[in-house]
Amino acid sequence: SLEPFSTIAKDFVYEKDEVVTFVVSLDETPLLKSFTADEIGQQTEAVRQHTAALEAAIAAVQALAQEALGETEGFEMGFTYTMGTVGFSVTTTFGNLEVLEALEGVKSVYVAPVFDVPVNGEESLNALTSNSSSMIGADVANKTGYTGRGMRIAILDTGITVDHPSFAALPDEALVDPMTRDSVDKIWSELNAGKMATKFNLSYYNSKIPFIFNYTSGDFNVANSFAGSDHGTHVAGIAAANRIEGVDVVGMAPEAQLVVMQGFQQGGGAAWPT
Repeated sequence: SLEPFSTIAKDFVYEKDEVVTFVVSLDETPLLKSFTADEIGQQTEAVRQHTAALEAAIAAVQALAQEALGETEGFEMGFTYTMGTVGFSVTTTFGNLEVLEALEGVKSVYVAPVFDVPVNGEESLNALTSNSSSMIGADVANKTGYTGRGMRIAILDTGITVDHPSFAALPDEALVDPMTRDSVDKIWSELNAGKMATKFNLSYYNSKIPFIFNYTSGDFNVANSFAGSDHGTHVAGIAAANRIEGVDVVGMAPEAQLVVMQGFQQGGGAAWPT
């Protein structure tokens, strides 16, 4: 049976012919429950073997799903997951829920929620860029000498204004074991982004923003104009806006790198599987 993502979803009724995106979870142990982040980052032999086993398990269930739903109009496989959970997303009609649940190896199936972009003009949702940093105590953290050096922060939002001065390239002295074009190139074929896009990895922008990708269009356009909201730029600024002489706005971790993962559809919301 369907286990709603939130208490709100419990009251939501889907029609059998309504097209939804399911997340199909398998009864397998994800990487983060078996290995440390460092081990995963280093791609140890044990990590590679476990990843290969998970990918094989996912492919086996996907094949069963393809066989069961292959004739369904609009049926489409989506992303695969091995890190925090093991499974895949699939778009089909809600009436196929029980078919997916019955597949061998499936632990659970649920409808993925969609998050809407805040509506501009509503006072309670307006971005207060000038004092956001102080509201969360970034100014206090800055005074301690904390800079976020050597860290990466993922921004899963509406994209970012990549050429904003607050996201200019970091100086060499601020880079400690940084994410680089080469480091992403090494794992590009293993990433969902690499499977969606062309064979060329164009995700590197600069040393401040070493990774950009639009997971709804399958390309590298993360401009705020795509989703129609600059919310992502605002969030990225709160997290890691560069310290600029004469400018009051500075992020909590100004020397951290930003990994920009645009997940909002053009003129719409962000689907959970993205």
